[in-house]
Amino acid sequence: MSSGRLAILPCTYISCASYSETDSQWTLRLSSHLAKPLPALPPIDYIYAATGTQPGIASLPFLEPILKSHPIEICNDRFPYLTDDLQWQEGLPLFVVGGYAALQIGPGAFNLEGGREGANRVALRVAEILDYEEGLEGWEGPMAGHINPRDGGQYDVLQVGDEGKEE
Repeated sequence: MSSGRLAILPCTYISCASYSETDSQWTLRLSSHLAKPLPALPPIDYIYAATGTQPGIASLPFLEPILKSHPIEICNDRFPYLTDDLQWQEGLPLFVVGGYAALQIGPGAFNLEGGREGANRVALRVAEILDYEEGLEGWEGPMAGHINPRDGGQYDVLQVGDEGKEE
């Protein structure tokens, strides 16, 4: 950054890293399987891993009441054992998506495709909960008159109301 440039180095990894407590700086050596030469890096003050947080559902304070009232098995204090529909438990309308759904979605749970898969599963389950079945003329459940999944696709079941819909 000192030269005002940013270099993107695809297929490159850090092959050696050392930290000097005297200088409070990192020295990094880059490697690549590509035949092109790699730049030497200047000393580095900070290294940030911008990959998100370490999953640990058991340590999320806002879930403490749920964990007490609706205990669930958790793998290594990190990932809950959800239903295939990503529901916390049958009968509890709480759904978990993203990295915390990795046991059900797989490694893709941490990226956009995992988000899409999670949204699909949740939307289909919410439609079931609201008593909607394909082929019916409309809703028969408690949300009848508020939501119709045929208006804008299956994700409409995730919102309530008529905002943005044309009559």
